[in-house]
Amino acid sequence: MNATGTRGHSGLVRRWSPVVGRRSLAVDRWPSIVGRRSLAVGLGTFVIKTCGAILGNTRRRQWFSLSKDCARCDHSSMRLCLSGLGEIFLSANVKSFVLAALALSATLLAQSDARIPPEVRYKAGYINSVPKPPEFTSAMLWGIAIADTGVSSYKNATIEIAQTQLICRADGHDFVLNDDRGAVRGGLYRRYPWFGTDVHEPIPLAYSDDHSVVILRVGSRPKRVWHFWAASARASLPPGHLEGCIVKARVRVSEGALLQVGLDYWRNSTIEYGPGGNNHEAGASDWYFASSDWQEVTFSDIKR
Repeated sequence: MNATGTRGHSGLVRRWSPVVGRRSLAVDRWPSIVGRRSLAVGLGTFVIKTCGAILGNTRRRQWFSLSKDCARCDHSSMRLCLSGLGEIFLSANVKSFVLAALALSATLLAQSDARIPPEVRYKAGYINSVPKPPEFTSAMLWGIAIADTGVSSYKNATIEIAQTQLICRADGHDFVLNDDRGAVRGGLYRRYPWFGTDVHEPIPLAYSDDHSVVILRVGSRPKRVWHFWAASARASLPPGHLEGCIVKARVRVSEGALLQVGLDYWRNSTIEYGPGGNNHEAGASDWYFASSDWQEVTFSDIKR
């Protein structure tokens, strides 16, 4: 994010985060795997390539091995059953890893839609399991808009934005930090690979005749991520116990366009993105798709 605290300028360079992105964490090369059977975790997909059981093993350089018996399945303390995939017997060393992978899979697979391009980092909405650092005292909403090149009319794709809001809740009270109408700031970022660098171009903005709506003509630059944030300055968080924040935007998404919103917490209201570490992503919404009607898109990290 830049000096104004938006992201790159916005700082939305998606470096490695606590949530696993498209890169996969694979264990099929672990010396403990017998033969070529493997267990892999990638993009929220938990895959058992060969039906088998992982058995606790204490032999040197072999943490566990695979058996061919998939006949039984129960829930004893050292077993984890995956429906339809057989039985997994876990050693203490790998049980916590598998449980974490399953939890991650449930989150990332919450939204599975063929309209979401493969290069997108987060294909489903999520809330960061790592809480905001206590010394971070500011927040900023953001949005990501792209063209869906799989649609023939993508060159004419647009996203119209009438209003954006960031509301944060502290001690049971809601405080409006940003409320902008017909205005955003932003930049065009690399799409392949997804936010591969913080280098970006100014975002080209168009407006309705009465200037009440800002228009992102995403189809005109389909190889870029149209990353935007609030037109107003990054604000300080309200005093008291912070429960979380809510992002709201009133938008109209045309055919061939996709939209996701989220928010970052920042070290303070003026610090720039710098080398990283000055912002903390709270999470992101599910993707929003084309509709002829205006719709409210939202994200919140407030626990329910």
